[in-house]
Amino acid sequence: MSYFLSKLSCKKDIDDAIKTVAEKVLVLRFGRDEDSVCLQLDEILSKTAHDLSNMASVYLVDVETAPVYTRYFDISFIPSTVFFFNGQHMKVDYGSPDHTKFVGSFKTKQDFMDLIEVIYRGAMRGKLIVRSPIDPRNIPKYDLLSPDHTKFVGSFKTKQDFMDLIEVIYRGAMRGKLIVRSPIDPRNIPKYDLLYHGI
Repeated sequence: MSYFLSKLSCKKDIDDAIKTVAEKVLVLRFGRDEDSVCLQLDEILSKTAHDLSNMASVYLVDVETAPVYTRYFDISFIPSTVFFFNGQHMKVDYGSPDHTKFVGSFKTKQDFMDLIEVIYRGAMRGKLIVRSPIDPRNIPKYDLLSPDHTKFVGSFKTKQDFMDLIEVIYRGAMRGKLIVRSPIDPRNIPKYDLLYHGI
C-alpha cells in the first residue's frame, strides 16, 4: 500500500512540523522530486508510511525551498534524510563520520522500518543518538568532499585565526545562533578529502 507523502514548502512549514509532531519520529526527506534516487527513496517511504504511522510522520522537502535547513544540515548530496523526535534532532551512528543524516536511498523497505523502530525506541528512552540496525553493506557509499561544519580539522596557521574564530563563535552563540561563518582566510584552512565509505 502506498501513501501520498506531504510536502513542506518553506522554512515555516518545517519549523511547525519540528515543533508539533509529538511522540513520533519526524522524517524529513531533503531532495528533488525529479531526481531518480529521490524517487526510489520516496517509493520506499510511501509504501511504509501506513505501517509506521504510529511511530513516524514522513515529509518531503525540496532543497531549493528551504535553503536555511539545507545549509544547516550540510545537505551536499540528495536525497538526505533527517530525523527528529519531539523537537530534538535524532542522530544515528551508521558506522560513518556523519551521524546527522542518512544519505541516499534505503536498499529495502525493511531497512527503513528497522531504522525508524530503533530511533523511536531509543528516543522514548531519552537517547539522542542510536546505532543503526542496517547492514553496513546496505548503507550507500559516497565521497564527502564538501565542507564539514561540525569540527575544525588540522592545526590553525596562527594564534590570531584561532582567537578570531572563538570570538565569532562566542558572539554568534550569544545571539542564539547554532552555526556561524568562519572568519579565517580560506587559504589558512587545511584542505582534505573526507572519504566516507562506511565500515
